[in-house]
Amino acid sequence: MQVSDKLIKPLTEIKYLNADNVSRYRCIMRIFFENYEKLKYWLYQEDIYEEMIKDPYFAEYKPEQCQQDLAMLVEWKNLNTIQDTRKVASIEAFKNKKYRYQMSEYSVEIERLVLRLENLFIEGASLEPTLLERIRREIERFPEMSELDEDEVYTWWTDLNHDFVRLNQNYQDYMVFFYQIMKDTLDYRKWFEFQLFCQKSGERQKELTNSVFGIFSGGEKAMSMYVPLFSAVVAKYQGGRADAPRLISLDEAFAGVDNKNIRDMFRLMTEFQFDFIINSQVLWGDCDTLDALAIYQLIRPENAKFVTVMPYLWNGHKKELLEDEEKVEERGIEIEQAARI
Repeated sequence: MQVSDKLIKPLTEIKYLNADNVSRYRCIMRIFFENYEKLKYWLYQEDIYEEMIKDPYFAEYKPEQCQQDLAMLVEWKNLNTIQDTRKVASIEAFKNKKYRYQMSEYSVEIERLVLRLENLFIEGASLEPTLLERIRREIERFPEMSELDEDEVYTWWTDLNHDFVRLNQNYQDYMVFFYQIMKDTLDYRKWFEFQLFCQKSGERQKELTNSVFGIFSGGEKAMSMYVPLFSAVVAKYQGGRADAPRLISLDEAFAGVDNKNIRDMFRLMTEFQFDFIINSQVLWGDCDTLDALAIYQLIRPENAKFVTVMPYLWNGHKKELLEDEEKVEERGIEIEQAARI
């Protein structure tokens, strides 16, 4: 992180989101933003006031309050002002200082962010419909358009188009949000508190601390990570039904682990009754600690544009090459039935 003046300065532009009379400030800023998107950048106090009192919520709203609110937003740098001298016919009129107002660049981005937060695909405290719901409602109005004038149709179409643009722009943000939730949910390190111990031949048992872990070989380090992973998963599955599958998936399984420890890892997975999917560049899985295993070898000869699948079945004693994937299922059923006899 590099500390700069921009980073440490207070953002007065966001005060309107939490200040007293927040409902008035936010509605005023939303009026400015909606007009900004329609390329109408400058508004008079009268324009704002007329829009505000259209809603019954602001039936008691007064012009003096509107003037005070605009002055506050100018002070917080949400609005820029310019004195309108086009219609000034006297010194007295000039002294009355009739202003036009425009959103600042910061405020435009703040309102964009607020809209994105309002339209997240999660349940929140806001009663405003989500972005998808609003799009659905606007599409349902399509038959009405033939009875409206051109200006109303244009406004409807522009708003709908903006919603679709916003939906497209926010898609990746929604997916990042979803993946982050899934990542946090599936992080087994957050399920339990672990206290690990290790013991080598001829040595006493000791707690697996960072310093002990640091002197392990690559294979020993891998083993010390797989064991708590398997423990956490089996503890989670114990809360499920007896017939629930115990799925586990490993990428580049047991990389850096020697054959003896790989054998023990497969034995552990069998004892835990895991149904597992693993991939590896070198590992076949034909260990005597596994009673059955479906193996698929992927072959891409000479960087061809296709991949050939070679199906095998390990029955606990030998690896058998089969003609096609259907044979894998058939032979698997035979092995399972034989094991029950």
